[in-house]
Amino acid sequence: MTQRIRRHSLSLFAALTALLLVLCASGCGSGAATGSSSDSTSSASGTSWISTVDWAAHPATDTPLSLFGELTAPITIDALVPHLAGVNIATTGDSITDPSQLTTSDLQLDSDVTYDTFTLDSSMSSLSMSVSFAFYQTETSTVKNAFTNDYWKMSLDSTSSSTIDSLLNVEVEDQDSTNVNDEGSVRLNAIIRAYGAPTYIWYYGSQFDVANASQGGAYDLVWERDGYAFDVVVQDVVSNGSTVADAAGFGYYPGNAWSREKEQLQSGPEDANGNKVEFKTFADVASQL
Repeated sequence: MTQRIRRHSLSLFAALTALLLVLCASGCGSGAATGSSSDSTSSASGTSWISTVDWAAHPATDTPLSLFGELTAPITIDALVPHLAGVNIATTGDSITDPSQLTTSDLQLDSDVTYDTFTLDSSMSSLSMSVSFAFYQTETSTVKNAFTNDYWKMSLDSTSSSTIDSLLNVEVEDQDSTNVNDEGSVRLNAIIRAYGAPTYIWYYGSQFDVANASQGGAYDLVWERDGYAFDVVVQDVVSNGSTVADAAGFGYYPGNAWSREKEQLQSGPEDANGNKVEFKTFADVASQL
């Protein structure tokens, strides 16, 4: 096993840690907002967001991801580079800070560094995105090959759903006939109106239980498309008789990176406490909600 595998593993477990962190007290992500949909019943009922959505009304689609309305997926690194105000990619030599070098540099990625970044330009809210890589020992580890062969991932962790809906280019409506009354639920509803039901869901067994989904939890929803995937981390908290749901993270995976990440998730990795990841087809889970 080479250092490249080690770097990929650290990327995955960082994502797993982020999922654990989003399960917080009922005050997280709360707010007063309304929106229009047939998506869910009153969140004041003390039932989780995921269990109140009418999933039959939101079948899976192939709607492509629109990143801030500026780029339509699949997103190549060549298409993304003009929207990068800055980058910081560690190598065994000097760090890469010029976006144009992502597709030309033959420097080796530094396997001991696990926090690389993109800074998007003002058309994409100048967000700072974490960057990670998916490599196996048979693959080369140069900067150029990592990006041109789609073994990179970018993600936004521990953020608010108001940032996520802008990033995903979804519209949050201002009327709600079904009495959804927390801002996060309304924004999550907007995501499923735009992109349909997710393809997969994954979670720690200690943080979410399909049989008791009405009690909420923390989980990751994945929309798989032809040549890429994107995901949204959800905190779905039920506390003191009310629901506080929020989109708390986002990730974009080009095709090869998603294939590697999917393999890892399907293998059922565990955290340091022995909590195992459950990776399921969302349609199978929705039928039990």
